[in-house]
Amino acid sequence: MRFNKWLELKENINSNEIWYHGSPDVRSIENGFDQRFITLNYIDDVEEYDRLQKELQSARDEEGQPTDEYFKILNKVKLLKKTKQIKSPVFLTNVHSVANSYADDKRAFDYQGAEPAVVQVKVKDGKSLTIHAPGKLFRYIDINSVKRGFESAGVSAEQIDSLISKVQYYEKSQKGIQTDEVAAIAHELGFDYVDVVGVLDSYNDNERSGAPRSTVRMVFDVSNISRVHSEHNIWSEQYQYLGQCDKVRCQSGQNEISWHRMMSEKKKVSIDEFKEKVDLTPLLDEDETFDEFIQSHASDPALGFYKSIWGDKDCYFFQSHGFEFIFVA
Repeated sequence: MRFNKWLELKENINSNEIWYHGSPDVRSIENGFDQRFITLNYIDDVEEYDRLQKELQSARDEEGQPTDEYFKILNKVKLLKKTKQIKSPVFLTNVHSVANSYADDKRAFDYQGAEPAVVQVKVKDGKSLTIHAPGKLFRYIDINSVKRGFESAGVSAEQIDSLISKVQYYEKSQKGIQTDEVAAIAHELGFDYVDVVGVLDSYNDNERSGAPRSTVRMVFDVSNISRVHSEHNIWSEQYQYLGQCDKVRCQSGQNEISWHRMMSEKKKVSIDEFKEKVDLTPLLDEDETFDEFIQSHASDPALGFYKSIWGDKDCYFFQSHGFEFIFVA
């Protein structure tokens, strides 16, 4: 399936970085990503909110039941709660296998007819925020890491503390913060995207702790996302790069099992079939072609191209200098 109606940005695409997005149904982004919005709940006057919370605790009778005064205070609390519409970020990752975990048709509205896929994009240059959170789960980030990221980007400690308090009025532990809340604060401060570096992320909860460390990028304005331009049809049904064998195998016990099965059931294919079936883009240098890349490996007499099985999917891989480079459907 080809997608030729994507918005094409003609300026400020200076980065060579390739990003991946896992879609449960690639048909929904045929013409690009839709700009969606989420509702942010926050408290504008945190001090007044905290004061009223204390009054609520004392506005009960001897049996612990709420009094008439309790409900009057509760109405005041409700008036302090505000809502705001902000742009919902598009989530990208620099690791194909992470994006692939989100390309799950069970997430789609029309899951029976869905066409899950991983797509590759570039992002227009803009005002960026980088948060380093190595080894942490993406969905709930260490709050000190978040604060350091904002402060490194020029936001004062006082301002970031105030904004965190407003969106986390319900949470007093101040140990972690949800990624939606990080996105809301960054959006409010005018950042175009947020990079959370070194996190563990996967759509599948049980696989998250064993996921590879990756960078997750949150992009607010969908017009800043551009299709990758290359000689390859990146929106086709080509097999996508999973990773190099040694790195993939150490990610989980299941991957080790999948690698052994892949090797035991491999069948040699021609270089022409391999070229037709796989998207080699993630391994190519800028302006490098498929043929130039393969020529750089030609000194290895054991160089070979194969088709096999990876888990419950078909795969292709090429073998060079003792390593397998794996591509999955």
